[in-house]
Amino acid sequence: MKANSMYGRIGADIAAILLLIGCANGPAGEEPVMEAAVEPALPTLSVGTSRTVPPIMFEEGGETVGLEADMARELADALGMKLRLVPMYWPNLIPELRAGRIDIIMAGMSITAERKREVAFTDPYLTTGQAALIRAADRPSLGTVRQVLATRRPIGVEVDSTGEGFVAASIPRASQRSFPTVFKAVEALLTADVDVVIHDQPTILWLAREHAEDDLLVVPGRFTDESLAWAVQRDNAVLRQSINEILADWKRSGKLDEIIARWVPAP
Repeated sequence: MKANSMYGRIGADIAAILLLIGCANGPAGEEPVMEAAVEPALPTLSVGTSRTVPPIMFEEGGETVGLEADMARELADALGMKLRLVPMYWPNLIPELRAGRIDIIMAGMSITAERKREVAFTDPYLTTGQAALIRAADRPSLGTVRQVLATRRPIGVEVDSTGEGFVAASIPRASQRSFPTVFKAVEALLTADVDVVIHDQPTILWLAREHAEDDLLVVPGRFTDESLAWAVQRDNAVLRQSINEILADWKRSGKLDEIIARWVPAP
């Protein structure tokens, strides 16, 4: 490089710097103009969910609400991330997670051996199980767990749910009907197309309360013991560990019990 060319470039650089300083400070005698700090964009936590499992996660007034909706907001805040809820059809949740299109599943998902082969579960946040909803008129014949287990009558379940698997394995003589959502199963119960609906206990309790005027009853007790947790990709150990630490803190502080009590009716 020629000397005059090199110095010319240095001079141009210095002039540019001085120009920038002058622009920042303004004319002589004026206060310097402070540039507004630009906040770095927060990373996004993409949460796959199904808005068909009240009181866990459901739609009300066009908004996503429920136990895990509140938990998702609290979790994203604790992680220092922006929340993105991604509602989808329940059977698509695990395939979407494995494809990397969502970061976590928060949808009232029970831990099962089959699911553990496809995803990694966080520590559980709630122990529950399958319960039954019936019409009050059927209490004499379907009012106990034993009677439901022995029935041959039609039972409604949500497709691809643990309730569906439970009925197939434990009430094999019943006529099982699978519906796209538990709401559809309850509609069938009200029209006598099925005589029992089996689903997660929190959902059954919530549905009984919502349909109190329709003479629907919860069968006392539950059929299984299950742990609800959130699912992440099997190779995402960092996210899983971070979530478990947050859950442990919520349990110690009582925050977890407080959020649960806000949404889950007592048996």
